[in-house]
Amino acid sequence: MLFLITNISTFSFNTVTAGSSNIEYCTAIVEAIDEKNKTVRNKAIEGARDKQETGQQLQAIDKADGGGSIVKTTVEYEKKNEAVPDPTAYFDFAAALYKTMDAHLVNNA
Repeated sequence: MLFLITNISTFSFNTVTAGSSNIEYCTAIVEAIDEKNKTVRNKAIEGARDKQETGQQLQAIDKADGGGSIVKTTVEYEKKNEAVPDPTAYFDFAAALYKTMDAHLVNNA
């Protein structure tokens, strides 16, 4: 799947938190793209995540030897209030997803 991201892009997605059957809908907008450092910053503007946190940043880093790539995900978030739980379910999901993707890519290289 290929995405063309521009600084006026919006995108929507659904998530299901582990241990829950609730589907959470979210729409986000791309706030900034830094081509030099290969970073994209987006902010939730509608849905469950908008009520809980203020933005996140994703960064992709090219591997120096040209033999592949590394993706580093940095999540910077600010809870809108102290009653909002830390987004550990999202971190757990991301870790499981990246491990599965890594295993698939290693086995199919």
